[in-house]
Amino acid sequence: GLSASAYGIDFNPTVDRIRLITDTDVNLRINPNTGALAATDTNIQGGLDIVGSAYTNSFAGALSTLLYGLAGTLNLADLAVKLAQLPPENRRLAQAAASMLLVVFGVKAALLPLYFWLPEAYASATAPVAAVFAVLTKVGVYAIARTTTLVFDAAALVPAWPLVGLALATLALAAVGALAARRLSGLAAYLVV
Repeated sequence: GLSASAYGIDFNPTVDRIRLITDTDVNLRINPNTGALAATDTNIQGGLDIVGSAYTNSFAGALSTLLYGLAGTLNLADLAVKLAQLPPENRRLAQAAASMLLVVFGVKAALLPLYFWLPEAYASATAPVAAVFAVLTKVGVYAIARTTTLVFDAAALVPAWPLVGLALATLALAAVGALAARRLSGLAAYLVV
């Protein structure tokens, strides 16, 4: 039998299997029709006490398919330490997760080439909504700066220099857009970028 203090389960309908994870590093796949053990997968390494991860090993060769499942935490300081210690077979997955986060933060921060939605949205928004947009854009910039310098750079997952180039190009295009603006709302929109 299994002896653990915490258990987590998830169902993958694609292969019709149940994933069972415990805080004692058990990582099993079970056939839901028979209850029989379908496979014993590689344990989640590092004694991370993960019991709430979503379905892992959802494609061949992957030890885990979530950033949380890889590191066992979402605390940025802990994430930096855990990602730096990842085994080589999980680095590509961590790089993909880091890239997805940077795309999401890039949209929020209006980073080139993801900023084209912003000027029109600002120009057509009411003043209170535009004020919220202005604050949230800065939150996106902060999220990029915080995650790249603290987490991804420490783990050598994403180099920071391409982001600096994109930021400078965004500023240059925003300046051109501000110079070409014909309405005050358009000028304000490009100046916020």
